Amino acid sequence: MVGLAQGLRARFSLVHLTDPHIAGEDQARVRGVDTAARLAGVVESINRLSPAPAFVIITGDFSADGSPAAHRRAAALLRALQVPVRVTLGNHDDPETFRQVMGELGDLLGTETCQAIDIQGWRILLLNSKCPGLKEGFLGPVQRQQMREELAKNPRPPALLFMHHHVLPLGLPWVDRDNLRDWYEFLEILRDVGNVRGLFSGHAHQASRHEWSGIPFFVTPSAGYQFFKDPTQPRVSPEPPAYRLIAIQGGMFVTEVRPVGPPAEKPTTDPPSPSPRPGG
Repeated sequence: MVGLAQGLRARFSLVHLTDPHIAGEDQARVRGVDTAARLAGVVESINRLSPAPAFVIITGDFSADGSPAAHRRAAALLRALQVPVRVTLGNHDDPETFRQVMGELGDLLGTETCQAIDIQGWRILLLNSKCPGLKEGFLGPVQRQQMREELAKNPRPPALLFMHHHVLPLGLPWVDRDNLRDWYEFLEILRDVGNVRGLFSGHAHQASRHEWSGIPFFVTPSAGYQFFKDPTQPRVSPEPPAYRLIAIQGGMFVTEVRPVGPPAEKPTTDPPSPSPRPGG
């Protein structure tokens, strides 16, 4: 309970939802899964949370194919959320279609870069790792500079970062080849600013936690379907859809994965994450 955020009285929660992969046609399945029905169940579960989260952060891959129909179906399902929504894009999302179709959800930030939200002494950054023409993630020099400036603003609060693509290798070649392309420059910024408390991403359709220089890097499971941790190929597992709950109190946070539906599993809880020391 010591570090950069000492003395904070923050008390709120966030939900991280990612990779729903909604198909463009009614009753269509994605990799054999009814992702629309699963997303509806996830939304219902989030709406039952008490106290309600400050907002839901969705890190992309709303659609399975980038089509207007898929985005419309995703928007219709997410409109049922009873808390504010903040978003960023995934590699399956089409930015122009997203702007035209998903804007009806209200306060969406996903088509911009490096969006900052200040809440109760914390800074939340949404990064857009979607790069046209690439499956892998890429922030680019302009967004990286924006990120550096946002994190360095005084007073320098503890910060959480959210984006679609994972940064650190997961030991799965078929998904690690699509991680953040400019990962080295990204890590340099984290090392220099010293106030990043955690990074949350999706893309891999499974839960994981790694650390770099004392900073936890979380991958959140999909709201649609999960993959086995098979290094040879992506195979859909029987695990249910899930989302991540992040509870912030003072200068610390705890996070747990919340599966929705069968097979019944207890949420997997990660330990509290205090501030890393400046410089990592």
